[in-house]
Amino acid sequence: MTEPSASRAPHLRVSPEEREEAAERIRLAAGDGRLTVEELESRLELALSALTYGELDALVDDLPSRPAPAAPESMRLAISYGHLERVGTWRIPRWLNVELSVASAYLDFRSAPIPTGGVNVRFQAQRSKIVLAVPADAAVAVQELGRHRSKIVQRGRAVATTGPAIRLTGDLWGSKLTVKRPG
Repeated sequence: MTEPSASRAPHLRVSPEEREEAAERIRLAAGDGRLTVEELESRLELALSALTYGELDALVDDLPSRPAPAAPESMRLAISYGHLERVGTWRIPRWLNVELSVASAYLDFRSAPIPTGGVNVRFQAQRSKIVLAVPADAAVAVQELGRHRSKIVQRGRAVATTGPAIRLTGDLWGSKLTVKRPG
């Protein structure tokens, strides 16, 4: 479960996934010896029946949060005849292999933490449409991306490219890649 915040009103209702996240946090705390068996059982019962953020937060506020797991070193995303989407705070690996065949992909790098040293994205795309949403200051290198009857479009205003490095390699066949910046 995410940490309590001012934007999350205590009276708002929670989802089943959020109840389960809170329950897992309680289980981990018990496994660390922070809760007795009685506290574990009581908090689990209350967490799984909680209706609002206020009820869940009261059960986990005194427990340490676990750091998010580190992003994997590499990841393969592949799809044919469909749509691939990564948005929000997804974990971006250092090496990302994207394989598309008659598909579309939307990869949003604006909110997700990009690894130190940047990210290398290798495309193998046939007859596909790709949109990369990047921070305004991202340094996007497309020089090593093979284009075979394909098009690369840059949208938005690039400011000084002192931000994260995004290096694109691989090949596009009959595809369109749009690098979308704010503004």
